[in-house]
Amino acid sequence: MSSPFHKHLIIPGIHALRRDWPFTRLRRLERSQWASPAEIRELQNRKLVRVMEAASRHPLHRERFASAGVDWRRIKSVDDLSMLPVLEKSELALFQSSSDAAPHSGFIRQTSGTSGVPLRIPVDRAASSWSHATRMRCYRWFGVDHGDREGRLWGARLRAAKGLRPCGTSC
Repeated sequence: MSSPFHKHLIIPGIHALRRDWPFTRLRRLERSQWASPAEIRELQNRKLVRVMEAASRHPLHRERFASAGVDWRRIKSVDDLSMLPVLEKSELALFQSSSDAAPHSGFIRQTSGTSGVPLRIPVDRAASSWSHATRMRCYRWFGVDHGDREGRLWGARLRAAKGLRPCGTSC
């Protein structure tokens, strides 16, 4: 466990200097996790309307809606999502390589490209903060709070030595 000074002053101070507010978002996530199914659906529908408004201002989505004959204003609930055209990864990659792709503030994350087309995903401070808050909530489910000591392991997948079989196979 970390000291209260570290947990309640140092860590929040670092986030404040970065203008990253995951603790505010964490409180919202922790409240919403106890919402009823009807409350969650209502929240999803409210957010969907906002997403559709934003998508209508984006050149790629505006063109795709028009070519599919979709009026984005008719998308009011999760049940209406089937009216939207499916966005293929190749379409997004083609758009990203065009001059229509707008610059953004923030940073870029990139997929591994295992499907043959690596995608570049712009991430702004708000998205990063929501991601951080979501991770904090997940850790809390397992008793790990922000500021607690933790160890993380990364690396290549270990391969069995020649002649050994993975678990679950016959010997």
